[in-house]
Amino acid sequence: MTHLRSKRNSLKIFFHKFSSLILALAFCFLSLGFLFSLGKIKIIPRHNSYVFHLPVTKVLQDKSGNKIFVKLASSQREQEVGLSQTPALRIYQENGKIFTEGLLFIFDRAQVLTFWMKDMKFDLDLVWLNDQGEGDKMPNGKLKVVHLAKNVSKDSYNKENPSLSTLYQNPRDRLAKYVLEISAGLSEKINLQVGDEISLQGLR
Repeated sequence: MTHLRSKRNSLKIFFHKFSSLILALAFCFLSLGFLFSLGKIKIIPRHNSYVFHLPVTKVLQDKSGNKIFVKLASSQREQEVGLSQTPALRIYQENGKIFTEGLLFIFDRAQVLTFWMKDMKFDLDLVWLNDQGEGDKMPNGKLKVVHLAKNVSKDSYNKENPSLSTLYQNPRDRLAKYVLEISAGLSEKINLQVGDEISLQGLR
């Protein structure tokens, strides 16, 4: 049996520690609120909820709300390497929407753009796009799908004789300024069609 005075002392110590904890928590919440108001702490963007292989900087969104977070390939070196050093592209599905990653090639003008699957480790869908505005600047508006190549096999590249490799390009009557590389089967899954409009946005 514990002495009554010991019980009282224990209760005093308990309430003292409990009060200190409440005051500390209140101070933390007030500090966080102050930092949010100053803009010192920012809410993490939605794309950071997903882990991607690529350092994405833009997002493409289709008419159904599916999102493709893209890395831009604008330099000659970036376009030569493409996705050949990437092991795979990750795909997430949430509330009926697709969230995935891809590589968006950017060229200086609309033209016939030819691709092959050199050193690729996985199959792709290729999507040729053109902007609907004028000029050569990268738009933050709409892109239109002008051509598709679905389920392009990594084995279509002939390592022993590259000149025998299969080449993929858009028709001359459907010039493109951009090419999007995504996982094979994705365009079918999200029902992407020639003529569809896709919005291009910066990450928020």
